[in-house]
Amino acid sequence: MTTKDYIKVHNPATEVAVHDSDNLITLDPGVSVTLEFTDTEKYTDEEIKNIQWIANMFHGRPQNSTFHKTLKGPKAKFRVPTVYSGGGLGWVEPVIPGHDPQFKPPFGYFINSIGERKIDKIEWRDTHGNEISDSKFFTEAVQLHIYTTGLYGHEIQVTLYDKDTISKNDRLELDENVHDNDTSNLAKYFNREVKVLQDADDNTSKVQKVVIDIRLEKRWAETEESEIELIAEVLCKIDGGVKKLFDQNVLIVKTPEKGEENKVNNATKSGNKPTIIGDIVTDVAEFKPCFYTKIVVEYGKNDKSVSTEYFNKEKAIDCTDEPIQILAGPHKTPVTVSLPDIDTNDCIHKGNSLDHTDKVITLKKKGGNFQVEEKTDKSLKFKQSYPSPSIIEFAKMAWLPNAIPIKHIIQLNTCRYNKEIDIEVYPMLQYELFFKYKTDNPFDTRETKAYTDKKYRGGKGLFTGKEKKKEKKKRKKNRRQAINDRRNSYNEERKAIKEGSLFNYTSFEAGLEYAFGDEGETGFTKNTIPIEGDGPVINAIETGMWIINKLSALSFKKESEDAEKEAEELIENPKSVKDRKKAKQLKGRKRKRNKYLKKVDKVGKKAGKILPFRIQIDQPVFAGAIAWKMAPSTKFPAKIGKEYALKFKADPLIAIEGRLDLLFIATKIPYIGQAIKAITATADAIDGSDDFWNWLVDTFGGDDDDKINIDVDYHVDLFASGELKVEATATKYHTIDGFTSDDIEVKCEFKFGIDCELRAKFQVKKITSEAIIGGQAFAKFTVAKKPEGLECSYDGLFAVVYANFDLDMDQNNGLDNRKDKKKPKDKFKIHDGFKFINETKIA
Repeated sequence: MTTKDYIKVHNPATEVAVHDSDNLITLDPGVSVTLEFTDTEKYTDEEIKNIQWIANMFHGRPQNSTFHKTLKGPKAKFRVPTVYSGGGLGWVEPVIPGHDPQFKPPFGYFINSIGERKIDKIEWRDTHGNEISDSKFFTEAVQLHIYTTGLYGHEIQVTLYDKDTISKNDRLELDENVHDNDTSNLAKYFNREVKVLQDADDNTSKVQKVVIDIRLEKRWAETEESEIELIAEVLCKIDGGVKKLFDQNVLIVKTPEKGEENKVNNATKSGNKPTIIGDIVTDVAEFKPCFYTKIVVEYGKNDKSVSTEYFNKEKAIDCTDEPIQILAGPHKTPVTVSLPDIDTNDCIHKGNSLDHTDKVITLKKKGGNFQVEEKTDKSLKFKQSYPSPSIIEFAKMAWLPNAIPIKHIIQLNTCRYNKEIDIEVYPMLQYELFFKYKTDNPFDTRETKAYTDKKYRGGKGLFTGKEKKKEKKKRKKNRRQAINDRRNSYNEERKAIKEGSLFNYTSFEAGLEYAFGDEGETGFTKNTIPIEGDGPVINAIETGMWIINKLSALSFKKESEDAEKEAEELIENPKSVKDRKKAKQLKGRKRKRNKYLKKVDKVGKKAGKILPFRIQIDQPVFAGAIAWKMAPSTKFPAKIGKEYALKFKADPLIAIEGRLDLLFIATKIPYIGQAIKAITATADAIDGSDDFWNWLVDTFGGDDDDKINIDVDYHVDLFASGELKVEATATKYHTIDGFTSDDIEVKCEFKFGIDCELRAKFQVKKITSEAIIGGQAFAKFTVAKKPEGLECSYDGLFAVVYANFDLDMDQNNGLDNRKDKKKPKDKFKIHDGFKFINETKIA
């Protein structure tokens, strides 16, 4: 029997709609309806006379309904109060005395009222319900009251803005806990269910509204002194739902000025609650007896298996609008889609062709490599694999968004729910790029540590703008023609670049490895991909090379090379003895003190002049490995993201040293300058005495063996240096989950001190002697990122002294070389240091 066999709806008009298939009566707001119990034959007149009616709106399920206080007898006339208009359900059922309510069809009707839907107004109130007439301070709490018509039971979405910056990208995001310093999962909206609540200004009446508690987050302030004009935008989340921006209802939120701190009433809650799940039901299908309430998806084997609830009515989980994403390799991966509580025993189509029994799970679309193992109403079990890509496909899919999924569509049909599940199967790919520059790679675990020495092609890599359409089309055509000979294509392209666009930088080495499948499983593949041609990996390397060479340019390498060329020209074509002497001195200083920078302005006139202040930027020294792969999310196991793992060490990543020539400065100081000039003149006289002796040898016809060479070089510099060192041994980032581990250690070392050195070299016949004496005094400071915060340390005051004497002899046509062992530099700690840790965590 159906509901209409038990209950008759009298005189349904245009304002009353009866949906027999759903056992639902829908009324216009304020319209009454009369129901009559008609199955009276087996009951006495007294029983019929005392029939009670359940007739009210319910939360959760009909069983939460109660008997109406006044309705009795076989007929009942009632209406849904206008304040409940919107779609929220009520339950109407006649109950014979001595019998229990059944709370299900065909013993009663669901009932609702639907009319015009509107968002009427909003109000800013304090936590006691009073309207706010003044400004509020950041960190305080307020309430947003939203009044609606015809939206009872439906969900609304509320977005907050600063009135001065209203755009999708400038909405004020919500933090559930403002004290944990984690801003990686901020919410964009408030989601609330429209309810019937007591009117804030009239205790005797009820209104349809939403009340949201809001903490005024300090993050919303752009500066410490700023204030914002807080406004709200409200959206009804139903088909054809209305949206309204209340830009005239402004709440001024500001930072307290000096002396106002005691007026701030900080919120008791630590953050904002973006979503609160309601329990008002608006869909009759929720109560149909042929149903499931959970969808569980599981795939993989043993400890690598992934299981997730794709749908759970009780927990308000519904991901059916998004595909289930799984990983598969060359081996067969087991996949199960199950409905743990499926029940078709009371299907309303029982006994006809629409009966859902044995027809709950069907395949609407079946992709490749799909093998069904078992299919029942409770579960679908199948095995899935992914075809092994070719070497060209491996190279193409190294940019993971290029991976093409295998797609299936599964339908899950019952009287209550009809849902489609899209399944996307992605290849179990992983790549690892090893790289090094001017050092060995401690992270390279490959059996064959093969590297390609990359020649820089002069481009900017990822910094290069988009190609013109014609050029892009031409390059694409050339790549297709050369796809079977990528290495030759790359070499030809490299040769076509003008020599002038190449830097001297050629020592960057990289090796790329790929793997497909699970190691240990059938079909697992692991191999090396040549780093050739164009693509994301090449672009990334080009970007790194461009940055490094820009840093190299800052070290005045070009000026140093120019100085050497000019010095060589002076030696080959000397214009005077003075020119020859200065050129030799410049070349000697460049060879012996290669860490210092020299600049020559003009040949002959200023050759050998050294800048009083010099800056040197050293190229980085680094090695590392970057691994990337498709990986399931730990937060949303039915989603596949990209996981990146970084191992990296730079010692240093960049080093900068500045030097001030104190001897040059001292020559400008009265009295002291004259003394310094006298000392340097004496040193230069000693340094130039070999020129006079060698002139005598040349004049009187002596041999070259009779000539002598005397070189004297010295410096006193004030220096400041800094080195940035970076080390990461297990840093992982997932595009969905964010950083899953972050052990990056960043350290900056600073030195400030004075450096002096004297070198003297004497050479006659086969005998060469050289003496060096020098020293440093410097203070060292370190700033490092630690897990507990930022560590600042003064490492101490140090002194370094050293002295060496070398003697090389070659006599009697036999080799008899003796060389004093160079003494190591002795380092003394003059003053101990100390540490300070700022416990504010570094994000």
